Amino acid sequence: MKKNIKYLFKVYFFIHLYIFSSIFLYSQEQLSSQNTSWSSVLSGNVNSSECITSYGFCLQTDARTICAFSSTGNLLWEKKTGRAKNTDIYPLEKDFILLTDNQSSKIKMINPSGNIIWEKTIASPLIQKPLNGRDGRFFVFLSDQVLCYTKNGNLRWSYSATVQQNLSSQEFPDGTILIFCGQKEGKTFGIRLSPFGEALEKITFSGIITEAESCSNGIVLYFSDGSLGLLGLDEESKAVNKWVLPTKSTERKFCVSKNKNEIILFEASGNFNKAYNIDITTGNIISSFEIPVSNIFHADYSDSGIFIFNDKMAFLFSKDGNKKWEAKMPENFNSNYTNVFLIPEGYMIFCEKNWSIKAYKIFYPCESLFEKTDYSAFYTVSPSEYEIVYASGFDSSVSSEKIIKELNDSDKNGLKNGREVQIASNVYSAINAYYKSLTTTDFGTRKEKSIFETDTKGFASILRQLTLLHTDEAAEYIAKLLEKSTNTTYISILLEGIKECGYDPERKILNSLEILASKTDYKATALINQICDAVYSICSFMGKPAYNSIGKDILKKFLFPSYNSQTRTYARKIFQQISDLDL
Repeated sequence: MKKNIKYLFKVYFFIHLYIFSSIFLYSQEQLSSQNTSWSSVLSGNVNSSECITSYGFCLQTDARTICAFSSTGNLLWEKKTGRAKNTDIYPLEKDFILLTDNQSSKIKMINPSGNIIWEKTIASPLIQKPLNGRDGRFFVFLSDQVLCYTKNGNLRWSYSATVQQNLSSQEFPDGTILIFCGQKEGKTFGIRLSPFGEALEKITFSGIITEAESCSNGIVLYFSDGSLGLLGLDEESKAVNKWVLPTKSTERKFCVSKNKNEIILFEASGNFNKAYNIDITTGNIISSFEIPVSNIFHADYSDSGIFIFNDKMAFLFSKDGNKKWEAKMPENFNSNYTNVFLIPEGYMIFCEKNWSIKAYKIFYPCESLFEKTDYSAFYTVSPSEYEIVYASGFDSSVSSEKIIKELNDSDKNGLKNGREVQIASNVYSAINAYYKSLTTTDFGTRKEKSIFETDTKGFASILRQLTLLHTDEAAEYIAKLLEKSTNTTYISILLEGIKECGYDPERKILNSLEILASKTDYKATALINQICDAVYSICSFMGKPAYNSIGKDILKKFLFPSYNSQTRTYARKIFQQISDLDL
């Protein structure tokens, strides 16, 4: 009898525990000041879109400041933006920010520590947000022009075209760009550009496009009649219609997942929204479920689920439609808040009109972001590296000083269509050959000298071109050569280029400088000074504490007594300059 009572008590306990857990799990909470995860105060009201960063986010206020916060609410830095009243901020890759002054038509690059590293004047204000490229470049859109810049502010190319303001330009899976050029007679028109400024094809769509977003298979298009379609590329790299999902209603919204591999389509129906999981390859409906709201302000689709909110409610659903979380939005939502957004760490951020920020932890994310390829498919890098190694000399079309001048002067009007591809292809072909000569033992068995020994002037010109490309690929090549080359003349050219532009997106150059510092003769004062300058240039440009830490460790090597007083003094000066950087 006692055993039965004990057994019944266990059953009773676990049933109540299950019921309590279920109520707790699905209970509806109220997002209010009583249950914030953290809060902070701004210097004014937010007057621009937020910039999501790897460390948190940045906001611009009407007090003419930009504030950077960590994901847990710590104010990392606050910088004045100047006297301009009409400004916007946009996120670029590697936590850089583009500040646009719409009154004077200026753009300014801000590094991750909040410092302005360059400023340019453009013909007119931006009409849509910039588009990030895949090698450090980015594209800005004026009403009648597309401009391409490198991270150090060099204009790579410009293309004249009418650009539609209310429809953002998009990227195809191969890295080419689709620009919407307005509409006529019930049709939208577009131009497909290469990332190097070449017009590849003009496209006429069958209807009026009102929204577009890139995905892994192409570009998802939403038309004014409510239909949804996918524009992709065929085997000959031509834009083609992949599929169309016919209209059932004009009250539709769509959301592409963070990994760019899935689409959710929302369709209003009475007091509900129907959510359709769309096969991105075929356009077929895989599954569907109902959402208990009639309107949706925002939708976000990550590995954690589908997050949506409006002025009344916020929900998190699993991919198959199971409700994982819900909450009531704060009271007087429409009148009290300027910005509401999510950050990848799972916080919902509210920017209030009383200059305060409130954050709510809504879920624990686990996102798989879309991995872009580079632009290597556009380059023609010679596969027969050994042929160039024992040639009599570099062709003047490859190693001419005129090319260096061409790259230096490109900041005025950009390079001609396709010229950058041609220059980079020649440079990377020669650099590949040189790198193989440094890392392949076969070269030691040849009696004749290589072209890198017989035509040092020509190869020096090519190295200089490499330092003027300012791309991710160029940075990787520079890092490889600094690590392997023993030719001090060539190393000096690379170091001088780094001093001029410290763009080092993956910290590979800085790591190579650490290796170079360890193997450089302690009597090579001039070369050591160049290493110090290069280290400072990278730390100053990239604006991240992790870079500073490595940079200081490199400079510490030159403070040992084995180095002469001149070297120690110079290294100490650069060490102090890095310490003085406002990070």
